[in-house]
Amino acid sequence: MIRLLLALALASPAAAQTTPEAAIAAAIAYLDDHNRHDLAATMAHYDEGAAFQLSMGRARVAGLVAITELERFDAVAGSILVPFGWSATRLPDGKGWAVSVKGVLEHSRIFSAVGLPIVIAVPQAPVFHIRDGRITYSHQPPLQSACLAPIAAAFTGLAKWLTDTASPLAPALLKEGRLDLQPATLPVIEAQLARWRQASGWSPTPAQLRACAKLPD
Repeated sequence: MIRLLLALALASPAAAQTTPEAAIAAAIAYLDDHNRHDLAATMAHYDEGAAFQLSMGRARVAGLVAITELERFDAVAGSILVPFGWSATRLPDGKGWAVSVKGVLEHSRIFSAVGLPIVIAVPQAPVFHIRDGRITYSHQPPLQSACLAPIAAAFTGLAKWLTDTASPLAPALLKEGRLDLQPATLPVIEAQLARWRQASGWSPTPAQLRACAKLPD
């Protein structure tokens, strides 16, 4: 079915404006490139005037340059997104589609380093606006709270360990006492998480693992 939707979207650009299936196919095509970490191919799915709303009340960024940096972060982190429960409805102006999902499974190396091989995000709004087969707006879904708690504990624990041990890496990895999560720092933070967990014995509890992996109703 996914291959059929992609074929329809590629064969008939006009279909992207006229059917919800083609709008969903355009979103799936983007995710295929995102999950392959092909930055150039991923960015080709965005409209030149696209905007990206980060989750949890963080910034909204606009333009391909800023969005490229967000996509670069995901590529370095090894992010693989698997949404489920697709639907699409017309935008109010009738010129495109709001594409929604029920939830998103995500795997990344940075979350795996925390001890969470899979995290779950639960959208609070449509995740894409699709117009003429391109993404004009993306709304990053927030992680469910059961996943956020162990991630926050791990990041805080690592930051404290780097400071307490006077690690020579601390100036490069910390900003105002917190981990500075940037494409350039991610591989080092990933390695340091492994070292800190080995030194401290910290891991998510079984209850946290179960709660984080629980799919939304």
